[in-house]
Amino acid sequence: MRLEQLATDLGDQLCVTAMAAVVGFWCLRQIGRLAAMAFVMTYLTALGVVTGLKLLADIFFLPPALSEPMELSSGAPSGHVALSWVVYGSAAYLCGRASRRWDAILGQLACLAVMIGIAVTRVTLHTHTIADVISGAIVGGIVVSVPILLVWSRQPDRRNAASVPWLLAGMAAAGAFMLASGVRLSSGDFNLA
Repeated sequence: MRLEQLATDLGDQLCVTAMAAVVGFWCLRQIGRLAAMAFVMTYLTALGVVTGLKLLADIFFLPPALSEPMELSSGAPSGHVALSWVVYGSAAYLCGRASRRWDAILGQLACLAVMIGIAVTRVTLHTHTIADVISGAIVGGIVVSVPILLVWSRQPDRRNAASVPWLLAGMAAAGAFMLASGVRLSSGDFNLA
């Protein structure tokens, strides 16, 4: 498997959903039910918003191959990017909230690298235009800011540095399992025409 395909597959709906389950469970165990529920609702909201916008984009815009790089295409917004911003962005925030140790910083950097890798490969693999990727980042960024601002930042600060490696290991294991399975699920699999 090529590196760019591997990177983009980390944003695949099944792969990112498995990692979302890990993040949600970690929130439940380390922060509490409210934080876990906020994350689950955030993920489902992002999934719903992306699906609705993709249905609209399919009506109003040309396919990515016929669109200019800075034009929205029928694939807008990038679901891989939006969902990766929610899952990996949440994980990066939670790592930083739990600890300032080297493993938490490394986790934040890894999450950021995966988010950037997914965004770049969606364009380099000619799946989306640059505008599609930017719109996915905007959707994911707006949706993920809600639990950060309204829930997680207001929770009692329970720093548990020992839990950060478990979050990262759980995400790595879930991602590796989904990548190894070879099963992928993309919006292209749901052609309604």
